[in-house]
Amino acid sequence: MPFRYRDQEARNIRAAEERAKRSAALDASIVLKKAAAAAQSAIDGTMATWVSVPSSASDTGAAGQMAYDGSYIYVCTATDTWVRAALSTW
Repeated sequence: MPFRYRDQEARNIRAAEERAKRSAALDASIVLKKAAAAAQSAIDGTMATWVSVPSSASDTGAAGQMAYDGSYIYVCTATDTWVRAALSTW
C-alpha cells in the first residue's frame, strides 16, 4: 500500500515540474512576441537603433531602440520603458 502512494506522489511532482516548464516557456514566448510587435510598431519600417544595454526597465530610452547581451534582447517600447526576452539555444 505505501508504495502506491509514493508512486503517485512522484507522478504528481513530475507533472507539476512539467507544468512549470511549459508555463515558463509560454511566458518567455509572450514577452518576446510583445517586444517584437512593439518594436515593429515603434520603428514603422525603419531600422532599429542599437544602443547599450539598459540597467533597468525604466532606464533612458526611446521607442524602437534595441540592445542585447549574452542573456537577453531588450526593446524599448515607449519612452523610458524597456522589455526583455531571454535568449536560449534550440
